[in-house]
Amino acid sequence: MTQIIDQFAAALQSEEPIERLRELALRLASDGAPPPAILQQFQDARVRLQTQQRERDEDLLLEMMDCIVGWCRPSNKLFPGYTWNDEETRLTD
Repeated sequence: MTQIIDQFAAALQSEEPIERLRELALRLASDGAPPPAILQQFQDARVRLQTQQRERDEDLLLEMMDCIVGWCRPSNKLFPGYTWNDEETRLTD
């Protein structure tokens, strides 16, 4: 768990946080994580940022979460072949 937290921190502190977050999501997928599990990891990181009142970083995660689910321009979708159902898009805090 600490390793993924470190990966989110590194991405958010980089000069291109959106691109690094995109790479992180795709790396998690290549390691075998399904899109709903990746979305939940981003949600877990977002909750931590909320408690730290880091709105800018939280907004970046929300933007990437939209790309994970596909609530974005078609060219920005990370998993265009994945069909989401309502249950999978409900996140836990």
